[in-house]
Amino acid sequence: MNREETAAGAGASVDPMKFRAAMGAFATGVAIITTRTDESSHGMAVNSLTSVSLDPCMVLFCVKHGSKTGAAIRERGAFAVNLLSRDQHHLVKQFCANPEDRFAGVPTVLSECGLPVLGGSLAHLCCTIVDVHVSGDHDIVVGRVHALGEQGGDPLVFFRGRYGGYHAHPPGESSGQRMAG
Repeated sequence: MNREETAAGAGASVDPMKFRAAMGAFATGVAIITTRTDESSHGMAVNSLTSVSLDPCMVLFCVKHGSKTGAAIRERGAFAVNLLSRDQHHLVKQFCANPEDRFAGVPTVLSECGLPVLGGSLAHLCCTIVDVHVSGDHDIVVGRVHALGEQGGDPLVFFRGRYGGYHAHPPGESSGQRMAG
């Protein structure tokens, strides 16, 4: 970082497109957040997802203000996180399209909590909303995990605006290392 960039300080305005490009260097997993109200299923693709706590188990994700799916999640007070496998990259475009067509042709079952779970996902988490924080043009939704399911497979990864897979180092190179925190 050069002196000009650090001297700009907290009051400086950052170009949103440059910020987006810089954040694109951070590889993330991809999930579909789903919920159900009355007889309607709602869902959206996200990569702004992280675990918050192990005791109790909690996650958070971000949703843009005014999102129909975000409104449905608030109405229901619960959501499911579907962690996508590498083979499910096509679902991202589908769950960013017309809200009425998002579940068309997607194998879905209702979880033990009555929430839509996508077939073929690596894992799903059933959550209830603990809190919603308004921040910028998004809401940060925090949820407590009440149930989950998991199956094997390779994750879908989002990096620099593209979707792909994950290549692990051979066993022994980095196995057993844990992130601090």
